[in-house]
Amino acid sequence: MEDKMKKFEFENEVYYINGDSIYDSHFIGVSADVAGKVIEAYFETVDYKNMSEDELVEFVRRLHKLKAYFLCGKAFKYGFEKFGKYDFARRLASTMTSVYRNLGQPKKAIEFANDYLGEDDFYSIPLLTSLAAAYCDINEPLTARKYCDEAYNLQGGGLGYTNELSLVYKRIEAMLK
Repeated sequence: MEDKMKKFEFENEVYYINGDSIYDSHFIGVSADVAGKVIEAYFETVDYKNMSEDELVEFVRRLHKLKAYFLCGKAFKYGFEKFGKYDFARRLASTMTSVYRNLGQPKKAIEFANDYLGEDDFYSIPLLTSLAAAYCDINEPLTARKYCDEAYNLQGGGLGYTNELSLVYKRIEAMLK
């Protein structure tokens, strides 16, 4: 997908979309609330049904980065049906568990990882971390710690205190107090 500035009209206003940034008609950045609405409306107009698998994977990741979670799920579901569940789901595993969590569905994030990816066949640091956070979301800190420990071992340990894994560990500690 190209990142050229695109003009987009929404609710009788002109906006410009440049990569991950949204500007009004005077080329001034808009508030996060307005940006979210413009992004949702703009990406609703994108025809992702003609995209290749690689293009659709990048499209879903971009939607996730832009916090367009509902559209992310819609595009993922389409790709899942078109390209086959296993490979497509594996490529977007950590993205989709994050999407489900951000939509307030941590149990669905857990089910997704377990149902579509198998018990132990594919786990990455981001996926394990997202699963740990999902278990925190449903108040299961001991299971969350198990996934955090697996992610920590995969990353080789000691990568700092500000990465997402460290933040999940802090959530677990607070829950166990």
